[in-house]
Amino acid sequence: MAQVTNDSILREFSRHPSGQLCFHFSDPAYVRADVIIYDSKDNSLHAVLEGASHFIGYADHDLVRNLHDEDEIILVAPHHYSGTIKLHSRVSVS
Repeated sequence: MAQVTNDSILREFSRHPSGQLCFHFSDPAYVRADVIIYDSKDNSLHAVLEGASHFIGYADHDLVRNLHDEDEIILVAPHHYSGTIKLHSRVSVS
């Protein structure tokens, strides 16, 4: 697993046992993202929630390589009471 630099929202990314890319968030609100946008101009990542884009961090080299191969990713965060929340989202690379 590689870390996303200088970010407290997007803690890390990994590969799910199914092979899909998986983003681990510290805030469970972000697992509801309709789409994750990667901007190749500045390596920034944004989550689109309810029609608004929210900056979530910068992608490191390992993550950039993985994002180009994905159409959909798994979004994971701790649940407020117990366990984890796991949902899917589209990926847009621009």
